[in-house]
Amino acid sequence: MKEGKRIQKWLLGAAVAVMTMMSAIPVSAARKTFTATVQKGNCLHIVNENISGNAISKYELQVIPKTSGARYDIVYAYGTEAMAMKDCRKKSSITNSTYFKANRSANRGIIACVKANSGTVEIRVVATSRKSNVKIKKSIMKNHSPLKSQKVTKGRKLWLKGTGSNITTLPLIISGNSTVVMQRNLNKNAFERYDFKDKYMYFRRYVNNKRTMKKNRSYASAYGSTRYYSCLIPANSKGVAYTGDMITKRGTITYYYPSDYLKVTGEKRRAS
Repeated sequence: MKEGKRIQKWLLGAAVAVMTMMSAIPVSAARKTFTATVQKGNCLHIVNENISGNAISKYELQVIPKTSGARYDIVYAYGTEAMAMKDCRKKSSITNSTYFKANRSANRGIIACVKANSGTVEIRVVATSRKSNVKIKKSIMKNHSPLKSQKVTKGRKLWLKGTGSNITTLPLIISGNSTVVMQRNLNKNAFERYDFKDKYMYFRRYVNNKRTMKKNRSYASAYGSTRYYSCLIPANSKGVAYTGDMITKRGTITYYYPSDYLKVTGEKRRAS
């Protein structure tokens, strides 16, 4: 009898130990793939409608031109910011865990907004989560674009202000041919000069009319004779991203910025 009780106690202890070990084993993360195809003229929103519920620890976004000459515009979340690109022709691969949202507390966020300007583009998102029922919403829109634009001719100037959303910068694309020149006034004593060349943008900064910086900066993309330079305009302590006056000194410049979530205001007028 005593021997039987000892065996029962041993079996009970072993069962408890096994259950403890099983509860200590972490739940393995699952990977789920979402794909979509975007035809010329169409726009695709890729949205996490339930950020907390889907519990995605990271996602991998790929934008792949599938036909010859395919070009696309894109705004996508990256870190704590959003990035914008125009007329891309190459494959883009982004790994991220954040979203472009209406505000910081929102439980809904955009992974990317992509428009095919020509050809066919494939979108692939691989989401990693501890949940097995992850859902990503894919919405095709025919009358939407990731980007809005403002065109400014020689002798005129434009300022832009970006507010709202959960990001702390204004993603801005500056575009023109390889002869355009723009001056951006930072304050009464400082300004920047953007000289578009064929293979790079020649950047200079001046303080009290003395040059303090010069760099050759790469373009984000190009199409035909048009070059696209991407930058981020930081927000001040009040959450306002302000470009300052951007004066077209030569040629015609077109500025692009996100159409979703950010509230962007501006004014064009003749340069004094």
